[in-house]
Amino acid sequence: MARRRQQRPHHSDVDPLWKTQGVTASPWRDDIRLGAVREDGGGVRIYVASKYRWRGMLRFDRKRHKEWFHMPLDYARINQFPEWFAVEDEKRYRVFRRPGGQQIVEGRDLRRLEVDLPANGELRLTIKLE
Repeated sequence: MARRRQQRPHHSDVDPLWKTQGVTASPWRDDIRLGAVREDGGGVRIYVASKYRWRGMLRFDRKRHKEWFHMPLDYARINQFPEWFAVEDEKRYRVFRRPGGQQIVEGRDLRRLEVDLPANGELRLTIKLE
């Protein structure tokens, strides 16, 4: 099955969020490398690496149209920040870590996923709706 090409945002302020699918690292440092790509079926693959030891959290986007604006769907609007990989509190997600294993995580816990990278370490995650 061929992959669908994602639409690129048209505004430079959202470009970094597009390249991470809405995932951010906190606290941020200049040596952190973070990127993500959507998978067929709604999952996401994430890559994070750091030159120096980094302990922090990967923060995932939420369905802002639903939680903040109480709208039934994320319709297109002017000055919109798109929702890429948005985590829902009430759903469960399977998280595959390389290195490491896999686990089932509640959406409310996945929003702030703790990460501890050694110097020159990298982590690859695949996250899928359970």
